[in-house]
Amino acid sequence: MLIINGEPINNTDLKYFKDNNFEAYYTGFFFIPSFQNGEQTLLKIIEEINANNLDFIQDLYGTYFIAIKHTNQNKSYVFTDNSGLFKAFIHENIISTSFNELIEYSNSKYSINYESLVDFLHFGFVFFDNTLCKEISKLNPNFFYVINPDNSITKVNKNLSKIDGTPPIDPYVFFEHLHESIKKETFQLI
Repeated sequence: MLIINGEPINNTDLKYFKDNNFEAYYTGFFFIPSFQNGEQTLLKIIEEINANNLDFIQDLYGTYFIAIKHTNQNKSYVFTDNSGLFKAFIHENIISTSFNELIEYSNSKYSINYESLVDFLHFGFVFFDNTLCKEISKLNPNFFYVINPDNSITKVNKNLSKIDGTPPIDPYVFFEHLHESIKKETFQLI
């Protein structure tokens, strides 16, 4: 998926939701405790964004990419899971779930990030929000990316609890909520 100036260009790999005020593109598994994963949780997220409350992120679990456009305000919210397991990329005013698609579409010249190249060759991984191109970075899981009506992008801190701090939820309670969220889902083995 590509998002340019807040407008989705290619969304073939994501699920889509639309109502009178919002459009949403999403993929992955995500839930808020006491809400079923997927669309029911998405509706709760939209409700919170509509109320200008971004604190819902403290209770959002899973591995996901979500892009929500408030059509009346011409403002978009793009974010990935808090762990950073789901990768998405940003270059200037382009956000994409595909590194290759972002490079193809942007028509920019890129320079090699030699520090990242050394990390990749030495460790087999590129760290933090770096990529092999200096001009492209991964979406930082600690931030919302808000695409404003003037197409500027603002990073808003999610204010997540620190990894060494008190966990926001007891593991036993977490798995009870996870069970409630997925118990209505039907899984088919292939």
